[in-house]
Amino acid sequence: MAANYNLSALAVLVADKNAHMRRLVRSILRELNIRLVTEAATPEDALALLTAKPFDLAFIEWSPDFDGNAAVRQLRRDVKALSRYVPVIVTSAYTELQHVVTARDAGADQFLAKPFTARLIFEHLKGVVEGNRPFVRSKSFFGPDRRRKKKPPPDGWERRGAKKTASASAATEPKSGQDASEKTP
Repeated sequence: MAANYNLSALAVLVADKNAHMRRLVRSILRELNIRLVTEAATPEDALALLTAKPFDLAFIEWSPDFDGNAAVRQLRRDVKALSRYVPVIVTSAYTELQHVVTARDAGADQFLAKPFTARLIFEHLKGVVEGNRPFVRSKSFFGPDRRRKKKPPPDGWERRGAKKTASASAATEPKSGQDASEKTP
């Protein structure tokens, strides 16, 4: 899995209320040749560690009784935190869209649904390494750029280099359930 990456020098924080989950993530990271792993059992401990030490990556849980998002939000706002810019992967068994959006809005780089596999951990790790997002600063947010969706331009508008507008596209392509020979005018 990690053939193209030398991950041995990475310092990683794993914050989860469950000791077995922390050991599982540590074990997976060890298989990826990551040896510098620090564990935190509470969001407060995670925040204290991220504030005081430089880390290269953090896995932080979110659940109703482990508010990793609050720790991420506070970390991003603390201008003196040594790991303010660390890529954060929020892990959670609560995968409803509202929880993903809340983690993103707190300043997380990625959201990893539990249960996960070693491959998923590697893919998310690879995602933060290869997709290094610029940080955005506004009155209400500081963290990695949250824009991810590639939305088409509004009807009638054309992006530079586009061959046709969205409305022109709709007029020439058949509608769902419509035969290609029955194009709308």
